Amino acid sequence: MLVASNAHPTRRRWSKTSIRLKPGDPAPQFSLPTVAGTALSLATLGDRPVILYAFPTAMTPGCTTWACDFRDSLSTLDGADFDVVGISPDTPEALAEFAELDGLRFPLVSDAFGVVRTGRSAPAAAGRPGRWALLRPVPRRCA
Repeated sequence: MLVASNAHPTRRRWSKTSIRLKPGDPAPQFSLPTVAGTALSLATLGDRPVILYAFPTAMTPGCTTWACDFRDSLSTLDGADFDVVGISPDTPEALAEFAELDGLRFPLVSDAFGVVRTGRSAPAAAGRPGRWALLRPVPRRCA
């Protein structure tokens, strides 16, 4: 399920161009650069369920809190066989700094051209797409 997440859930609205995925829809396919300089795609993650969460800007208070929530829950999520992947329009270099500063141990990918994020987000802030999360359970469909 595609979930809008922002600081004001009562004001949550979808833009006219947003794509709201429904349970059973195929998860969006992508291949994006990681902080390590390699490409990551949902297909390369195998058959484990994936939480793909998108955030507008690394190293900002709201995005850092959300990333650290995933970091702090990682052992529980891993124990439940979930992978976590963060996606942002930031450069791989900025995401690498973000991961190092906050001890993020899950993949972060750069969607600088909006391949995945565009049209699948909460309302934009300062010209950048908002936050959203997607759960891709097995077999590679949205939940």
